[in-house]
Amino acid sequence: LAHPLRRQVRGSARASAQTFVHVDQAQGIEVRLQDGNDEALVPLIVETVVKARAHLSSTLAVDWPKPTRIFVVRDHLTLAATTGLPYEAARTTGTVAVAKWGRVTMLTPRAPQHGYAWRDTLAHELTHVAITRKSADRAPLWLQEGLAKRQETRWRTPGPFDERPSPDAIVTRGIEMKLDLPLDNLGPSLAMLPSPQTALVAYSEVASFLGFLVSHSGDGFLPKFLTALRSEKGNVDAALKSATNDGMKVWEGVLIALVAIYFGSRA
Repeated sequence: LAHPLRRQVRGSARASAQTFVHVDQAQGIEVRLQDGNDEALVPLIVETVVKARAHLSSTLAVDWPKPTRIFVVRDHLTLAATTGLPYEAARTTGTVAVAKWGRVTMLTPRAPQHGYAWRDTLAHELTHVAITRKSADRAPLWLQEGLAKRQETRWRTPGPFDERPSPDAIVTRGIEMKLDLPLDNLGPSLAMLPSPQTALVAYSEVASFLGFLVSHSGDGFLPKFLTALRSEKGNVDAALKSATNDGMKVWEGVLIALVAIYFGSRA
């Protein structure tokens, strides 16, 4: 095995030793816990997976292999060891979950001092699994993260603080602070950006751009685009033309023009 992969295999083996495994055969879900104190989370994890899977199936027209595997770990060191995400990157950007190899590995909500919205995070990571399956792992990073951000709260009843502040407002402030990044230059992962502020703006950028695409592309755009990415072998421009009749440069150009008009009106 290549050296980085060998480390991840060993890290996963160490983290998985003497874990607590709960299998729901009826729902096709396997939950592995590194710490038995997290057993109270299992029914909520199963409920979240069932609802998120159903919503993603209807939204993206994706099928799911069974079982869906969730691994809850106790700290960032284990999250890094089992996924290959650099430990310092996870700590810098506050990453708490990673979808990799068809499995979601997530930090126990007991680890951060104030917890985190772990059920929405689980839905976010399941979206990554769905995108990878639907597109044959050919979706660009901006689509992966934009769609995952878009879907993370749609599995449940809307809450009063969803999208507050809105992605558009965060992007606007990010542009003013010069923290925005080009969509095609986000790096290997948003979890590896240099600061939490940069990561926040990047997530908002991709969510805002995807929202713009979806709102102007009609019904069925998302599954069409993901299917086209598979058939076009990851050629984003060709896939967009197949799904919308316009390529990436056209869509980016329209959005840039709208941004310029907005900032011009504020001058």
